[in-house]
Amino acid sequence: MLGMIICSSMAAFSIAAQAIRFQVEPGISYTGSVDAGSAYRAEYSTDLTSWARMGDAFLPSERIPWEFPEGPQGFVRLIPDFPLDDFEPRVVLLGDSTMADLSALSIQYHGWGQHFADFFEPSVTMINLAEAGMGTSEYFARKKTQTIELLRPDFVIMQFGHIEQKQSMDAGQFEQNLTAIIAEIREIGTVPVLVTPVAIRHFTAADQHVNELSERRQSVLKVARANHVQCVDLNKASADLYARMGNIPSAFITVCGNECDDLSHFSRAGSYVVAAMMTQGLPELLQPYLIPLKDLISTVDSAFENDRHFSSLSTPFVELTGFQDEQIWEWLFPSGTVPVP
Repeated sequence: MLGMIICSSMAAFSIAAQAIRFQVEPGISYTGSVDAGSAYRAEYSTDLTSWARMGDAFLPSERIPWEFPEGPQGFVRLIPDFPLDDFEPRVVLLGDSTMADLSALSIQYHGWGQHFADFFEPSVTMINLAEAGMGTSEYFARKKTQTIELLRPDFVIMQFGHIEQKQSMDAGQFEQNLTAIIAEIREIGTVPVLVTPVAIRHFTAADQHVNELSERRQSVLKVARANHVQCVDLNKASADLYARMGNIPSAFITVCGNECDDLSHFSRAGSYVVAAMMTQGLPELLQPYLIPLKDLISTVDSAFENDRHFSSLSTPFVELTGFQDEQIWEWLFPSGTVPVP
């Protein structure tokens, strides 16, 4: 439907089934109807004459916060973008080595994107372009937009921040680079999805987790809000997990536990844990293509066995970690499906 226009200054909206509701301010809302079988896009105008696209395609069940330009009034309209029938997503992963496929380099080191495709139905095409040492500046130097344009994916899921932290890049430059990447990706008709940088497993002597990338997280969230880009807050999810578990119990997640100083890259089992966290925040357009986590039990159990054989983690997984973090445990092993060490 092309004709639904809503006057708004600041708003958040949610869509369920055939109904949409805009919440403009406490006690004031507007409702309309949509076709649940279509993805939509939003456009904004101040005069009902010229319209600017806001963000990317979204699913009718999505809830998205919007930051509208300041002014006395504004108008939002929803326009069908594409039908959901026979939609088979093509997804590109883009980022640094914590996300990359490291199988050509080591049997021990794994990026969280390395096994990300395992969480999706076969109809989803997953292409991992993440590379060691690739930050936002390297993205442009390596001409990644040209590669993405050739692949023509529906989504580009991108995680940046680790390399910028090592380079001591100032926040303004980082945010400017991210904004430019988003613009280039949208220019070729692809939906960008930002990911805050996965946390480093760094603890103090008092067993307190230190989130060294918290400022980079804030920059990514800021850019996401300003550009109406959907964002997965992987930094918060992983930092919260490390903080709940503590240093020793979380040791299995990184590549060599507490026996080396690499606290950024993952063991094979750890990469599955981080990938599981990633699935929780994905756009609604990708959620229907996820497989039940219980279907991955044998795969994850095999990953634990791999780590026992090929890394410093020589004791059985459960004995090593005392891993009883309720949230991640239930994600990976629903009731009655705990693997036997």
